[in-house]
Amino acid sequence: MALLPAFRSVLAGSLLSAALAAQNSSPLLKLTPPQTKTFTVQAKYAFQVRQYDPPPRPPLLDKQPEFTASAEQTLISMLSAQAAGNFDWWFACWDAPAQSAILARYGSMDDAKKALLPGFKRFSTLEPSIVTWVQTGGYIILAYELIERPSREEFTANNPAAPKQAAPPKKAADLRKETPPPIAFHVGNGTWLATLDLQNDPVFRNFTSGKTEAEEVVR
Repeated sequence: MALLPAFRSVLAGSLLSAALAAQNSSPLLKLTPPQTKTFTVQAKYAFQVRQYDPPPRPPLLDKQPEFTASAEQTLISMLSAQAAGNFDWWFACWDAPAQSAILARYGSMDDAKKALLPGFKRFSTLEPSIVTWVQTGGYIILAYELIERPSREEFTANNPAAPKQAAPPKKAADLRKETPPPIAFHVGNGTWLATLDLQNDPVFRNFTSGKTEAEEVVR
């Protein structure tokens, strides 16, 4: 009968402790005082970064596209689904491993909808602006902002053909802005899909900070 992983780990730890204790107590085996040393392996991750100039503000979609030819198109499809409050459309923008991870986190499709749909409401009042493009391996990472849409009063105040309004338009610096976490994309099933593959990737976790080095202690 195969041993459970947790039991094997405990057993291995017990055997190691017993071996060390026997070794230290044996009159025939003598050891010098321990010296702590380190062995360093340097891993390099190559990636390219580009800024959109100016950052595009593509219009949202009315319905789910059958195919997306770029990471940008998939991002806009996702944001359109959120603005429309359409969970199934948004869920279809992710690859199969990401979908499984989402369901595992929330337990079921219904529970995921209940947890995530309330947060979709803010996308109906904010306009996406794509800021940064990153390529690493076979993945594209997009960083974007959500910017408050001008109200009707602000729009007509900027439109000479419209009736004058008492309220002046907000300045760009006064518009509400959010910076959600970036999203990674890759090609799957002949189309671009969002993925969680890079959640622990050093490039994905650090490119927005400008860091070029990170140290991780393995053991």
